[in-house]
Parts: sequence; structure tokens; C-alpha cells
Amino acid sequence: MKKIILILKEMKKLLVTHNLYFLAPLIIALALVALLFVKLGASIIMTFIYAGV
Repeated sequence: MKKIILILKEMKKLLVTHNLYFLAPLIIALALVALLFVKLGASIIMTFIYAGV
């Protein structure tokens, strides 16, 4: 858990120091997809990908 918090702090520092605020929504969306993938399993996510939803 400490590593995840450290990674999030480093990403925030990178976004702030280089003024890359436009990347924040993309990073959040990818994190949510990764969280769904871990929590629900690969088979459920693949169903939505193949269905084109």
C-alpha cells in the first residue's frame, strides 16, 4: 500500500512541476480501468471490450 501511495505522490509531483494537467483525466481513467480489471476479473472486462461498449 505504501508503494501505491508513493507512486501517486510522484505522479502528482510530475504533473504539477511540468504543468501536464491535461494528462490527469487520462491517468484517472486508466487507473479506474485497472481497478475494475483487478476487482472484477479479466473475463468481465473482456466481455465489454468485445461487445464494443
